Amino acid sequence: MEFSRSLTRAVRALGLIAKPISARSLSGSFPLAPTIATLRWLLESGYVATGTSPTIGRHREPVYWLTDEGLFLYRNLLRRSDTACGPS
Repeated sequence: MEFSRSLTRAVRALGLIAKPISARSLSGSFPLAPTIATLRWLLESGYVATGTSPTIGRHREPVYWLTDEGLFLYRNLLRRSDTACGPS
């Protein structure tokens, strides 16, 4: 159950942000471990791509962003939540 909430939360956040973001920033006030597990699954499934943060310095961390397949998933989540709200 926690994984599915993390999955939905991560895809929606990545879609809204629309730029590379670290797992730590993406998790915000939520636990980091489920966010990392979710990002791994999304990466292995082809919904997310990863690279290294563009910051200069010693502490560079992985960042994640939605692939085309991830954007399609994000749009489907938006459509599903729009329909769940009922007719306007």
